[in-house]
Amino acid sequence: MTIASLAIIGAGTMGTGIMLNAAVSGYDVTLVDRSEETLAAAETRLSDYLARQVAKERLTEVQAQVAQHRVRLTTDLGEVAPADLVIEAVFEEIGVKRQLMAELEQILPAATLIASNTSSLLIADIGAQMAHPERLCGLHYFSPAEINPVVEYVEAEATNPRLYDRIGPFLAATNRQVVRCKDSPGFALNRFFVPYLNEAVRLVDEGIETPGEIDLVATQRLGLPLGPFAVSNIIKPIVVLRAAESLAPLGAFYHPADKLLSQGHSGENWEINDTHSQPQRADLIETRLRGALYLPLREIAAEQIADAAEIDQAATAAFRFPDGLYAQMGKIGEVEVTRLINEVTATRTRAA
Repeated sequence: MTIASLAIIGAGTMGTGIMLNAAVSGYDVTLVDRSEETLAAAETRLSDYLARQVAKERLTEVQAQVAQHRVRLTTDLGEVAPADLVIEAVFEEIGVKRQLMAELEQILPAATLIASNTSSLLIADIGAQMAHPERLCGLHYFSPAEINPVVEYVEAEATNPRLYDRIGPFLAATNRQVVRCKDSPGFALNRFFVPYLNEAVRLVDEGIETPGEIDLVATQRLGLPLGPFAVSNIIKPIVVLRAAESLAPLGAFYHPADKLLSQGHSGENWEINDTHSQPQRADLIETRLRGALYLPLREIAAEQIADAAEIDQAATAAFRFPDGLYAQMGKIGEVEVTRLINEVTATRTRAA
């Protein structure tokens, strides 16, 4: 049974982005939110997005009109019933998501698939109280979902292994680049990217350098278009903090840095100062940032969470790393990778 239509619950940033991607890819979409104001904002965003695509000659006027008419906005959760796939993109709180799953099981036919766009909760935890958790998987889109091509397909222990036979063609038709991964904290990509962001904050905690200097090293030495603090400001520090907190059970290396806790709860972005052309401690900063990437990547491989080639491709597409990270590790060799990791873990030992 192919997926011909979908419903998205939650018309915030992510839910609307997923809607935009699906609508321009030829899918009928029902977008549900309890707030009329939020739905109105989503409708405006749809119109603006389609107008930009026409202006850039990526869509014709007719194609844009067709895409616009494919979207239905509603506050009635019951209207998701005809969809072949329902994607929840509601608030990242386990109780909220479990309650929604209970409601959906009362509304949806048995053949309808359910996916969560969670970035920080385990799929097994979301589906723990479902009567049929085998129909639930994770579809973690990366922001902005209408542009960023990467999606993690997350399979919990209870997920029917044949679910991907239906969802895979849908993801291909919407031009998504898929990383298939096990249900584990941080899934695959956040498992290494969030510690990288967190390590940058630890360097500030320790008085090594300022956010601006650290960002400069990341762009100059790691070849990234934006440094970790600029990226965190786009994502928002509170979102980075929640993601870091979801990784904390994995051990001391993953615990949120002190200033990440305070900055996340403040609601403010990082202040990124002017920089010098050559930060004094550039070698140390590069070592710590690379070590913070390589340690979780080594763990991901050992735990067989996801395919290394898929992660390398996604790291380039989602985060703009110029080379595959596993490919980097292979080039510099196991001895150097271990040295970089030891430099990072030694800081935790000293702190303890």
